[in-house]
Amino acid sequence: MKLADWMHANRITPKGLRYILGMRSRSTVMRWLSGERQPTPPMMKQIEALTGGAVTLKDFYDPRPPRCLRKIIDSKGRVRIVYPWSIVEYHKPRLAENQNDRPRARDPSGPCNVPADSADDPWPSPPLRLALDTLGRRAALTDNHGFTLDGRRIDARRLVIEANRVRARFDLPLIPYPGVRRLK
Repeated sequence: MKLADWMHANRITPKGLRYILGMRSRSTVMRWLSGERQPTPPMMKQIEALTGGAVTLKDFYDPRPPRCLRKIIDSKGRVRIVYPWSIVEYHKPRLAENQNDRPRARDPSGPCNVPADSADDPWPSPPLRLALDTLGRRAALTDNHGFTLDGRRIDARRLVIEANRVRARFDLPLIPYPGVRRLK
């Protein structure tokens, strides 16, 4: 198993791994993940002990990329490969749909990503349903009451922020939601 895949499965970031291993620099961990460097033998023993033997030295020599990597398209149309713990806002991904299309109106059978038979279910709340409708195919619900945007896990606040950005472009009323400030 690759170190990045183990970190993703255990919800550990490079910063967290750095603290666990007692290292000074987070960039060393990033160099291990990118394949630029291999850990020293004493550090490799710590990694093997931490992962329970799931990550070994041969995993660092394996040229295949980790399974947890995701491809996104940035605002300039370039494909970027990012780790699950990287923040998508820094990459400013381009909209999956045409940016000039107006947000979709609500479908009478139910929002685009919420099953039609869940109309009596109070979750997601009306503001979140409106955000899902606004973002169309870019946003979806996960099985454990979470959200994804462009294939990446996000929280409800970021979902509403992105929906408000789209709505502001078309002069539509913004979605009020706790913790979300008005756009300027």
